[in-house]
Amino acid sequence: MNLQLCLCSCQVDIKNQGKTALQVAAHQGHTEVVKALLQANSSIEVKDEDGDTALHYTAFGNQAEIARLLLSKGANVNVLNNSMCTALHIAVNKGFTDVVRVLIEHSADVNLQDSYGDTPLHDAIAKDFRSIIEIVVVVPNIDFTQQNHRGFNLLHHAALKGNKL
Repeated sequence: MNLQLCLCSCQVDIKNQGKTALQVAAHQGHTEVVKALLQANSSIEVKDEDGDTALHYTAFGNQAEIARLLLSKGANVNVLNNSMCTALHIAVNKGFTDVVRVLIEHSADVNLQDSYGDTPLHDAIAKDFRSIIEIVVVVPNIDFTQQNHRGFNLLHHAALKGNKL
């Protein structure tokens, strides 16, 4: 019996076109499929060739409730992909406010920098996503002095982009 469970668990994370079933279901918003895969011991932290986990896929797909579910099951909110992006970076770049809110509620680190040295707030300022800026600036540990690789801290970046908020 244990051998069968092991085989099922191993098979549930098989990749098709570089993605696991959990990653696809998370992206598409198929909550019941995600729950079934998690019950079958699908690994939350498996990465695709770009280093994206199922949590990254929730951000790409604007799936706030599935992000909440994965986080409740132990997904690492601050896991980095190959571009040094967290799910928060992705959600901010896409303008997905609800996903941003869920990730912040689960203690996403707003000070992590991507491969350009940009934090999620650098990205929100660049795209003038006001609702996201308003969510991120009130996070207690935000560091407004953090500079990206071009030497711009958040206030410099806002001035550069003409963002007065």
